[in-house]
Amino acid sequence: MRHTASLAVVAIASGLLMHCLPDAPSFGEAEELAAWDDFATSYPRSACEAAELCGCAEYTYASRSECERALTSELDSFKAEPEASGLSYNANCAQEVLRWLQTAECQPDALLTRLDCDLFRGSVPKGGECVSTEGCTPELFCQPTGHDASDKRTCRPLYEGSPGAPCSHGDHCADGLYCIAQICDAQGARGESCDVYSQQPCVEGLACVQDTLGNPGCQTPGVEGGPCANYSKCAEHLYCRDGGTDGAGFPLGTCHVRPKLGEACEAGVCEALSRCADGVCQAASPGVCDMVDIKK
Repeated sequence: MRHTASLAVVAIASGLLMHCLPDAPSFGEAEELAAWDDFATSYPRSACEAAELCGCAEYTYASRSECERALTSELDSFKAEPEASGLSYNANCAQEVLRWLQTAECQPDALLTRLDCDLFRGSVPKGGECVSTEGCTPELFCQPTGHDASDKRTCRPLYEGSPGAPCSHGDHCADGLYCIAQICDAQGARGESCDVYSQQPCVEGLACVQDTLGNPGCQTPGVEGGPCANYSKCAEHLYCRDGGTDGAGFPLGTCHVRPKLGEACEAGVCEALSRCADGVCQAASPGVCDMVDIKK
């Protein structure tokens, strides 16, 4: 289990979100979090304040103090397993968690940029063999040393993978390279083969699109009314509406405009800054509501 900022008990996702705007409301005050007890005191106060002020439906407590007591109890339970595993509290991550809560406003999470960190980290040094990132010392990440899943992994800094180096995430590769098919490589040009499971496998303006035979290649994303299929990409404001399969069993679909607020929706698809709920596109809830799961 990875003891990241994605606390299971308080639902701060492992893609922690940060966004800072001028004159943004602040939930709590900036504090030094040198010890776990500092975080366990500051986090419930800021989290409960944010959920209350943003009108989160998840906030069902009779008072702020009741919410803080419940969250403090959950945090006490959360830290037991990583401490028993010999992991240490990461004050830098805790500071980022609190800073997010203090600057996120009541904005939907689509407006916020992502940050990933571990609240508890291990002691494996650079070059040491590891099983997961949480076993490495802060600022190091557990990365593959070969292309086979059975190859050992070692603790290394991000952004150092050269062309052809094995990777499991884009952050493992040097600047200008991307993790494509588990190898650090340059993005594909138009017509070049690509890996539909990779992040950003094609140059800007192109997407990894399957042809009618299921072969993926870097192409212009589908336009409104154009054909699409599993793992095909439509233009950013469009989505691929399922259209069944052809005689050979290949999935068929058509690129459609994403439904707007108040319109009927399907498959969880709506325009930006909205969400599909009860079959209708509704305004997205503030990011703090997704990240702070404080229920009785």
